[in-house]
Amino acid sequence: MSELDTKQYPKLNSLARRRKYDNCRWLISRNRYFELDEMPDVILGYCDGAKTVAEIAVLISELRGIPLGEAVAATALVVDYFRSEGLIECCKGMRD
Repeated sequence: MSELDTKQYPKLNSLARRRKYDNCRWLISRNRYFELDEMPDVILGYCDGAKTVAEIAVLISELRGIPLGEAVAATALVVDYFRSEGLIECCKGMRD
């Protein structure tokens, strides 16, 4: 896993779509699809380019009632994985 800067602003790629069918959550991009657990789905929902990785982790910690360190680790893992798949773009200083 690469080093992820928690000050970056992750945003889903314009080709990626989050979908829910029955009780399953999916991230779909062209002919690729990923079944998501609830935690990654919530994290991806916050990847709008307006919040940093650190801000998303704080929201996840509060929402799920988990320690902040665990939320940071989960957020970084999800963002880094989908960034490596080309489905998340990370930028610095979106609010400048």
